[in-house]
Amino acid sequence: MNIKTVIVLVGILATVGTSTAIRSQVTSTDCIGMVYGTPGCPVKSFEEPDVDELVPTNCGDAILDADEDCDEGRFNSSSFCSDTCKLYYCGDGAVSPHIGESCEPEIQEIYVLDQATNQLTTEERFVEASCGVVCSIPVCNDEGECNPNRCTYDFTLPACDDEQLVPAAPGPSVPTGNNDGDSGSPLINLFFPQAPQAEGGSGDEQAQGSICGDEVVDPGEDCDDGNSSNFDGCTNKCTVPRCGDGVVEGLEFCDSRGEDSNSCNSDCTKSTCGDGYRNKESGEECDDGNEDDTDSCTNECTKGYCGDGITQSNEACDDGNGDDTDSCRNNCTKPRCGDGILTSVPPFSEQCDDGNFTNNDDCPNSCKVPVCGNKIKEGREKCDDGNTIDFDACRNDCTSPYCGDGVVTTAQPYNEQCDDGNRDDEDSCNNSCKKPRCGDGIVQANLNEECDDGNTINSDVCSNECRRAACGDGITQDDEECDDGNKIDTDSCSNACEMAFCGDGVLQPGEQCDDGNKTNEDSCSNRCIKAVCGDGITQGIEECDDGNGIDIDSCSNICTIPFCGNRIVEATEECDDGNENNLDSCMTNCLFPVCGNGYIEGSEECDDGNLSDNDGCDDRCGIETVCGDGRVDGIEEYDDGSLNSDTAPDACRMNCRVAFCGDSVVDTELDEECDNTEGCTAECRYPTFMAAHSNSVWGSAMVLILAGGGVITFFSRRKLLALSKKAAESVRELSLDDIPLDELEMPWHKWNGKK
Repeated sequence: MNIKTVIVLVGILATVGTSTAIRSQVTSTDCIGMVYGTPGCPVKSFEEPDVDELVPTNCGDAILDADEDCDEGRFNSSSFCSDTCKLYYCGDGAVSPHIGESCEPEIQEIYVLDQATNQLTTEERFVEASCGVVCSIPVCNDEGECNPNRCTYDFTLPACDDEQLVPAAPGPSVPTGNNDGDSGSPLINLFFPQAPQAEGGSGDEQAQGSICGDEVVDPGEDCDDGNSSNFDGCTNKCTVPRCGDGVVEGLEFCDSRGEDSNSCNSDCTKSTCGDGYRNKESGEECDDGNEDDTDSCTNECTKGYCGDGITQSNEACDDGNGDDTDSCRNNCTKPRCGDGILTSVPPFSEQCDDGNFTNNDDCPNSCKVPVCGNKIKEGREKCDDGNTIDFDACRNDCTSPYCGDGVVTTAQPYNEQCDDGNRDDEDSCNNSCKKPRCGDGIVQANLNEECDDGNTINSDVCSNECRRAACGDGITQDDEECDDGNKIDTDSCSNACEMAFCGDGVLQPGEQCDDGNKTNEDSCSNRCIKAVCGDGITQGIEECDDGNGIDIDSCSNICTIPFCGNRIVEATEECDDGNENNLDSCMTNCLFPVCGNGYIEGSEECDDGNLSDNDGCDDRCGIETVCGDGRVDGIEEYDDGSLNSDTAPDACRMNCRVAFCGDSVVDTELDEECDNTEGCTAECRYPTFMAAHSNSVWGSAMVLILAGGGVITFFSRRKLLALSKKAAESVRELSLDDIPLDELEMPWHKWNGKK
């Protein structure tokens, strides 16, 4: 099929396309491996003919002629054969979706050395297999016989992606600093760190020396470019712009906090059709970033579809109308003979189209009405020799001679041995015009035949001796696995002519067990191996079985499914401390606390959803408050400045808490009788007479006293209960959860009437 010519120097047979002789300009072999047309290297001595214009005369008659690569009649152009009787193949320069192609590889013409002639020629090579599947064309001889007779494919390359995904905006980093405080206390930490003091001076003095805009990066500044532009690499606050913080700064066009919006991409760029990023919020169905309106994504960022009037790469045509009888079908394919639609317009010019693949009906596969006598066998014709002789191998009605016409036709392809002109199949001439014999497909009773399948296959249901196949006859038939011809049922071939196998209920050598069932989850697997944890099969009480020795993956070595809280870091867990404490360094969901997510976790004192300082909650999630400055802020209950005292009655304590029962100071406003002294109750009251003297010495006397005082106790119980309730309220622990949200925003508010 390929035309091979040579040049003065050296040459090689082209693997793709056509090798062409080239005119020598130099006598050096340095051109080998270079791209054709390299200066100083030989060039072609003649132009190649345009083979696309050379259409064989009989192309389309379903008969392979010498000047054709292939000819499938009505299936030309819808199979591996084109409408010019040339084979479609990978590398022919045209994408042919109907044969499975999704792309055409790039081809480059290279100077090569022909090993047979030691001459220089050119060879078209694939630059790389860059998309979809790669394929190779068949090799054909001069007679048009090809091996294989179709293009072959190698599905080893990944499929082309319809669209590229843009990574989401990066999330905030997790700080690694530690927070101070007493993490063991069941109370909220009310002891806050003081502002750090620099050696040799106060923090205020150092802050006064830091000036944003002096082109000097001072402590606390990320950058300092000395200008007033807020839209460069350094903001007017001497911080580095960060996409996703909701503030348009630096080189950002917009900032939608890391999410796509109607006009803003998540990477802080303007959402524009054609920018190569698909923004679903702006209504884009796709965005390939090019201006090619014929690919899978149009220039309006909508997916191309059949009927939009634009011929995409996977469409043969697209006329955008609903007429299914013109030159483009409504499914965007070209009309073809056999699609069941009569297309009479040129170049199709069909006379009929019955939509089937039957070539011997009233409409053959050429979609032309059959004509007897045109030398083309078509439709219901048995033959067509184009003459008017009615006694040769083809009748004038285009029918062929047949067995039973009373004439012995020994010529090819009839090869009759006899012809008695009757339909008696058991006489001396059967209905196939053959003399009776074992193997002729006819059971002859006079020859004692049990069967006759007409073939020479000894392993089917009828042997070559015309005997019916049976298990035990020593011949392995198609439906038998074995046949040893004996009646021993315990050897490798059973009396049912089946090979011994795992699952037949018989313990064979090499099997650990054989329970004869197909249940893989019982004590004996389908491989006849006893079930054990680690065999890769979940059986019995096993929750899982991954068959490996890794104890920290999704299945432990004891075949249980990992869970959070077992003190083993496994699967997707970041930590596992085995407790239900959500205020330590490991959360109850086995993840590390994250400062800046808006949730107070672990040892965090606060979490305002950002990592900014000087907003009440610092970048390590610690509360930025100072007890003793006379201002109530953060979670302080009260702050009386220099009057804060841990010894004065009813004063604000040094930790900015109001006076409370248990602070070792007797507070008159709380009506305390004592506080943390010997004999003092938990309610800061002295015990009653009975509580102080209820011992065994007074036992007998107290019986009478209690009996008489029962009435008094009944009437005074309300007073006692009121006192107990008041004492309990005075020592009740306060937390942020006890404070209404509106009062958190009013630090001067006095909770529970306390200062």
